[in-house]
Amino acid sequence: MTLIFFLSFIVHYALAADSQAAGGNLLIAHRGLSSQAPENTMSSFDRAAREGFDMIELDVQMSKDKHLIVMHDISLKRTAGLDEKIADLTLKELKDLDAGLWYNESFEGEQIPTLDEVFLKYKNDHHLLIDLKRPSLYPGIEKVLTDSILNAYSPRELSSLSIQSTELKSIMLLNTLLPQINKGLVISYPIPYHQLNELGAEIDFITLHKRCLNLYFYQQAKRAKLTLYIWGIHNKYDYKNVKRLAVDGVVVRERFD
Repeated sequence: MTLIFFLSFIVHYALAADSQAAGGNLLIAHRGLSSQAPENTMSSFDRAAREGFDMIELDVQMSKDKHLIVMHDISLKRTAGLDEKIADLTLKELKDLDAGLWYNESFEGEQIPTLDEVFLKYKNDHHLLIDLKRPSLYPGIEKVLTDSILNAYSPRELSSLSIQSTELKSIMLLNTLLPQINKGLVISYPIPYHQLNELGAEIDFITLHKRCLNLYFYQQAKRAKLTLYIWGIHNKYDYKNVKRLAVDGVVVRERFD
């Protein structure tokens, strides 16, 4: 599905002036530069950093022994070749897996990173966007994440970090634990517009799938003072059209400009 469904004459010209005033869109690397390296690996993050992305988005889950692991899928099968769940393995067992070979032989030996390793390498120079994957599967993950962040970041450095999830309950708990960090909700389906005002009291931004974007949603999000990021952009056509709009950021796997 492309953006043709909502990029009408009215939408384009209604938002064009706002887009110019906003000064452009942030470019957010989806799981790193995952078009050029295996997703959610140091190689992918390195390439995103070199390409000058404004943010690096990464997915976080938790191992059996309570370490924060950077990976998107609940199962290890697709990207590490093992038909097991992250939650059922220890950090040592996860580190013995290969997270690069599935993508290309040149990445053989790539390890699954921990969030602490990512912080150590990137926190000083890059804004990180943590996507907390299915936190309800990992009781206590919010506290573990809080401890990891506060161990790595000083209070004045927390502005270079954002957290998002599809689960609002987890984000609300993090509001209590980490009130000073920007937090957002990932939305991949239409929601009633009146809910945006309610969300505006709990979160700072929405990461919205492109198919849900229309003029009225945009207007309601802005009235609720919500920052708006768009994901699901997989080709140059969609990217160029979204860049014309006054959204605050675009989540992509590669650079299209």
